[in-house]
Amino acid sequence: MKNLLIAFVLSCSLITAVAGQQRKSDLEHMGLLGKVKSVKVEEAKLSNKSGKPVEAKRVQIEMQSFSDKGILTKAIRYETGSPVNYFYSYEGNGNRSELIRAALTDSRIKTEFKYDSSGNRLEEIQTGDQGFVSRIVFAFDARGRIIERRIFNKQGLFARRTYTYGADANPLEEAEYDAKGGLAGKQSYSYELDSTGNWIKRITSTVGMAGGKTTTEPAAVTYRTITYY
Repeated sequence: MKNLLIAFVLSCSLITAVAGQQRKSDLEHMGLLGKVKSVKVEEAKLSNKSGKPVEAKRVQIEMQSFSDKGILTKAIRYETGSPVNYFYSYEGNGNRSELIRAALTDSRIKTEFKYDSSGNRLEEIQTGDQGFVSRIVFAFDARGRIIERRIFNKQGLFARRTYTYGADANPLEEAEYDAKGGLAGKQSYSYELDSTGNWIKRITSTVGMAGGKTTTEPAAVTYRTITYY
């Protein structure tokens, strides 16, 4: 009887461990490879002068920090020129509590995650002190890459974004649709990668039509400074 009880406990532990391994970490969900410790994001606008893209001054957008398990622990975002700090803690079921600290205010957001059997993050549901905030629903291809993102607010569907890929996990093209299904914008991406395979430079180009032909115009360049454990 004792041996059966031990075997049962071990099998339950194994099932729990496997179930935990099935859920993708924040790093995996974001398409980052390796043991990433932090990511600093900077961006510069591109203007077309004399037929050649000219880069404006870089502006820091965000700084993200991750645990050695690939979990997002803190972010600093420069949304209005001043830094806004985001501190993350997690419940036993993996749901996230988010403390947002700006210069004069504090607020809290809770995010509930839902996953499919492959560990892909299907939904993120955010609630705050006043109730529902937003809901994001993801769709994936056979390789676990995000191919669609639907964003809902209190009024319903707010926007839908679709992504197409080449050989790796970095999207080559993104299209955004409004709540009525109309195309709101389209952009393409090109990348420079580091030795781990994460992109450290991305050029964003707007995609349009001129004279019945597809045109691309460089619009911005984004830099990521990535540190590893």
